[in-house]
Amino acid sequence: KPATAVPVTLPAKVPGGQTGLKNTPSAAAMLEFWWQQASPEERRAFLKKVSN
Repeated sequence: KPATAVPVTLPAKVPGGQTGLKNTPSAAAMLEFWWQQASPEERRAFLKKVSN
């Protein structure tokens, strides 16, 4: 049984301001990571969601 996705929340303010973002992965890198973790069913659901 595939693991269910757990929503991730980020703090409203990043400590250190913009300088604190230097070590933060890009949105594209995070999407790539979670895509690799997703089941085929989760991938289909994601593609359906973003294509609407």
